[in-house]
Formats: sequence, structure tokens, C-alpha cells
Amino acid sequence: KNNRDWLVKQGIPTEKANSLVTGQYHSMMVDASTRVASLDGFEQLIEEQTPGGLNEQALRNHDQLGTFDNYFAVQDAMLKRILG
Repeated sequence: KNNRDWLVKQGIPTEKANSLVTGQYHSMMVDASTRVASLDGFEQLIEEQTPGGLNEQALRNHDQLGTFDNYFAVQDAMLKRILG
């Protein structure tokens, strides 16, 4: 939803933004689900990112902003709830 809302805020019509976001996630999931059959497939997906590219920049920005720390905290809280 955040990705779609950001695109809409940039002037992309909601229907087109929905299509762009779902298409992006769908292609990532299809690629990941077929590639992770091998033990090192997931790592290969990560390593094939373009050095200095947008994905690398986005990951670096998320890391600097503490996004991943917050994400792990959310996952820990959910696990705690599941385990009781």
C-alpha cells in the first residue's frame, strides 16, 4: 500500500499504480520461487543486483534509516505473540 500510495502522490493514476506495484511484486515472487530451489539460489538473486544501482541505493537508505531494525522488531513481536 505504501508503494502504491507513493506513486499516486507522484501523479500516477491509482489504477495504474496498483498495476505497477502488483506487477513488480509478482515478477519478484515468480523469480524468487523458481530460483530458490537450489541452496544458494536466494543468495544468487541478491548478488545479481547491479552494483551502484537503485536496489543497492534503496537498501542502503533503508539501512541508514533503521528500517530493517524496525522490521526485525515487528517480526520479533509477531513471533512472541504466536508463541504465546
